[in-house]
Amino acid sequence: MLLKAVSKINLDLKDFEIVILGNTDGLKEIKRNYKYNFRTFDKNKPITDFELIKTAYSACDLLIMPSRLEALGQVALEAGSCSLPCVSFKNTGIEDIITHNEDGYLAEYLNVEDLARGIDLLNNESINKKMAENIRNKIIQEFSYEVISQK
Repeated sequence: MLLKAVSKINLDLKDFEIVILGNTDGLKEIKRNYKYNFRTFDKNKPITDFELIKTAYSACDLLIMPSRLEALGQVALEAGSCSLPCVSFKNTGIEDIITHNEDGYLAEYLNVEDLARGIDLLNNESINKKMAENIRNKIIQEFSYEVISQK
């Protein structure tokens, strides 16, 4: 769904890269069908180097999470703490973290066209900057260790 959504957006491929943290099974086949630049980290094992994760999040412009279900949304929390806004689907559990059009974009469930709209929206530098600031503030105010320990 991610690649279908991205293919619907007019992107300059020399300025665009898909970064994958974690499992890259099937990437060779994907590369045959989609001509995007891919950067991968730690191909088939959990990433435990938190500095690498923070650096990767901080180097990206947006997080795209086309998950069908999220129990907690840990990735969105981590990314948000690095000021990285997220595009994801509604009705997946991510609504506990992301507020639509305030600090991220929530596409209609499994709607690839709407996911593409969200990606395109966050490609706008001024919108992305505002949402990045909003998600960072939200993570601090609602999900910091101090706040969670008090709850």
